[in-house]
Amino acid sequence: MKKLRYTPVIFVLLLTACNKYDIQPEQANGFIKFYSSTLTEQAYDVKETADGGYVAIGATNDEEGLRAIYMVKTDKYGNEESWSPAILSGDYDAVGTSIQVESDGYVILGYSKEADTSDYDIYLVKTDLQGNMVWETRTGADSDERSGNLLVTSSGEYLAAARRYDKVYGKYNYRIVLFNTSGVVVRESIVNSDGIDASALNAYIIENQDNYLICGTENILGKNVINVILLVKENLRSERNEDYTQSGDLTGNCIQELSDGNLLVCGTRSNPSTGMGDIYLNKITASLGTVAGWETAKTFPGEDGQVSLSGKAVRIIDDNSYAVVGTRTETGNDDIILLHSDASGTEVSRQIFGDEEFQQGMSLEVTGSDGGLILVGNNGSEDNSMIALVKTDAAGKL
Repeated sequence: MKKLRYTPVIFVLLLTACNKYDIQPEQANGFIKFYSSTLTEQAYDVKETADGGYVAIGATNDEEGLRAIYMVKTDKYGNEESWSPAILSGDYDAVGTSIQVESDGYVILGYSKEADTSDYDIYLVKTDLQGNMVWETRTGADSDERSGNLLVTSSGEYLAAARRYDKVYGKYNYRIVLFNTSGVVVRESIVNSDGIDASALNAYIIENQDNYLICGTENILGKNVINVILLVKENLRSERNEDYTQSGDLTGNCIQELSDGNLLVCGTRSNPSTGMGDIYLNKITASLGTVAGWETAKTFPGEDGQVSLSGKAVRIIDDNSYAVVGTRTETGNDDIILLHSDASGTEVSRQIFGDEEFQQGMSLEVTGSDGGLILVGNNGSEDNSMIALVKTDAAGKL
């Protein structure tokens, strides 16, 4: 485990409406809080815990600039537990991208490498409930593999999806690895496509009744499209591979299953008429076909063609509404955006959390305790970054 210097957080870049730092019990439904040890932290994922609190995962840098997994655990008011943060690392460099909560601890997926000149490998870590490492597993081959999303399967095993660079063919594809509960590889496969976009790190994987599904980005003849792959559970082999196109480049970042068995895809569209980004939503069937009323995907632009929006993650609030978290960019200033859509893809509302410099929305979850939302993102400036947690009600209000 690396030793990190501790730097007190001596500054706070205020987010709008961010006046709830010392949260009282009656204020538990809404807060914004920041977490940092070295002012180099970046967030990737968040989950609610069984005690009603939250656990966020990301990365931190040490004095030499090497990264380690950074895990923050809070109570339901956003106050850190006494043992938080936990800092976990590989032999050289490590990043945590996805976390799952279990009754006896946390399972963290990320990527790490053993030396400055080596490739990244898939990195899986199990900790106890106080963030102490129980076991760790690294698996890789002669390729650079950077993990995106971790799934706990219906059988209790761990399924990891990673973007893999194929050195032989000079293109990107997916590596899918199934681990048992001790972190031992049970099954794996390489899922090929015509060329995954090198900039699209996230390989988001979910499970429905019969299959696993991967959402990512594919580059076809210089154009980025959203790519969804249906995998057979028994052998992790691709049964169907479908691309979704629109005018302008698309980036696929997240996929979720709806209560009717259909799927909701979230990402970003580069609007060719404005040059700006739009939040992208598309509803497809479990067999990757078209859903009536969604023959054309829904896009949500920024204001006046001068603001760029990106959709990072989507969650299902209920059968009639969806929440998307991402980033709003205007003249170099980034803010967290929380957008609500109804079941038909019509925008209901958008909330902006931000001030000067940058605030980036990375992931969110619907909280079972009160039906609200917990958002995780980054808050910082050109030289500093902190993990930010934003707790709202179901409508996105503090």
